[in-house]
Amino acid sequence: MSGVRIPAPLLLLTCLLMKRNFKNRFLEFSLKKKLFEPGDKILATVSGGVDSMVLLHLLLECQRAVKITLGVVHLNHKIRGEAAEKDQQLVQEFCELHNLPFFGLTEDVVKYAQKNKLSVEEAGHIIRKMKFEQIAEENGYTKIGTGHHLDDQAETVLMRLIKGTGLNGLSAIRLKSGKWVRPLLFANRGEILEYAQNNQIPYNEDLSNRDIKILRNRIRFQLLPLLNQDYNTRIAEHLSQLSSMLEEWDDYLNSEVEKAEKDSVKKISQNKFEVGLSLFKFYFSWIIIKVIENMVERITGEYLPLNYSKFSDLMDWVHSGHIGSKFALSAEVMVVKRTDKIIFFESEPGTPKAVDLEVDQEKEYTIPFSRMKIKLSSIEPNEVYFNDDRNDEFIDGSKLEFPLQLRNWQASDRFIPLGLEQPKLVSDFLTDRKINHPEKEKIMVLINKNEIVAIPGVQISHAYRVKRNSKRVYHLMVKNG
Repeated sequence: MSGVRIPAPLLLLTCLLMKRNFKNRFLEFSLKKKLFEPGDKILATVSGGVDSMVLLHLLLECQRAVKITLGVVHLNHKIRGEAAEKDQQLVQEFCELHNLPFFGLTEDVVKYAQKNKLSVEEAGHIIRKMKFEQIAEENGYTKIGTGHHLDDQAETVLMRLIKGTGLNGLSAIRLKSGKWVRPLLFANRGEILEYAQNNQIPYNEDLSNRDIKILRNRIRFQLLPLLNQDYNTRIAEHLSQLSSMLEEWDDYLNSEVEKAEKDSVKKISQNKFEVGLSLFKFYFSWIIIKVIENMVERITGEYLPLNYSKFSDLMDWVHSGHIGSKFALSAEVMVVKRTDKIIFFESEPGTPKAVDLEVDQEKEYTIPFSRMKIKLSSIEPNEVYFNDDRNDEFIDGSKLEFPLQLRNWQASDRFIPLGLEQPKLVSDFLTDRKINHPEKEKIMVLINKNEIVAIPGVQISHAYRVKRNSKRVYHLMVKNG
């Protein structure tokens, strides 16, 4: 019988009749969800942590029964020094012991993150996806397996809710995505640890996973236990179920996005698209956001997520902006309004870009494509002096979160000018100040958490004025020319 291939449905039935221990639950879940099947060649992504080592062990246990072929890939991120070397050694030795193909990679993730202005987590995700898919393609692997589990899913959903996300963000860690599969999404962290201990599976613990300065770790060790203890003992399971349902809904809506693009979007050139106003009138926000993100990706060559705050500003401009007005969707993409359509196009060379601004006693920031320099320094409250020079201002720093952002003003931007009580459109304020086109187009705004702190060289916001009880004060200086 050793050479006979057992059909997947029969394997599934066998599992159901057997005692549902952890290994059998793993096999039942994987076959029922069609994560792998006889003949698959699976590349297991193994970090050396307990989750991925348990995944590898389970795949080995099921290898003969399901007739799958295994290989292992490991990435050394060059972040954790000697600990990272030990992780790689552990995985490599395990593979040698079990005669498994081993692909060991080393990439400087921190350097990549700095070069591409990404977080280390984002950079690691991009590199892993790119490199692992390349190895799978070059070596004929049909699936790429990861050790993500139920608690990872719950943490990801909560983290994205906290940071702000849309429907596709809440679908979080997908059970299947292209070649990628997650066979451990049925199990929680406790079950995985128990299986590792019962089967004496070697693994290393990444101590950075206990650093509560990292948001995911605070969710893992503080928020989820609180929700589990005081609100719902099945919170992780319910969050995972929500994610699974939204994943199906997300897949369905992608077909609606294709329909919306066909009905509303017309390509004018490689970097220019026109969109009928019907898109903004007859489709709900999720579909509009996906259509815009797809256009931006075609224009710029990279995927740039559109956050809801920016989307809301865009919609305000679409409905109330005057014909011929422009809206800066990003540093790379500009939008202009016509009578019955909206034009999306690549910003022309020379369009000022957004600049992150930190506090620095010495540094002057030169704004790209302009002659303006700006400096923000911290001072004592008793050093404040007042004058009529709009290039020399003081702001209250109690609400500031750095870095601030300096960018072009947009048609929907509002702020409360110093001395007033009601917000005013920046465009109207500049017109009142008799700042005309093209000087008006060069004006920048200083942003703190989506609020305008100041229009440097023009006016500060009333909400950020220095008061008698101000304990933290910053000096904002502008030089033109």
